[in-house]
Amino acid sequence: MTSVPRLFPKNSENPRSEIPEPRIIIVAGTSIAFGTTFQRKLAKAEKK
Repeated sequence: MTSVPRLFPKNSENPRSEIPEPRIIIVAGTSIAFGTTFQRKLAKAEKK
């Protein structure tokens, strides 16, 4: 019988450490939005 890797190992001290915090997700989304906005503005400026 083969062992299946577990999401949270039994010996894990903090099982929640593998789940990203909500603020990390929010910051990542915000940075992607700002990056997209600035890329569009730059592309418009280059077309003119």
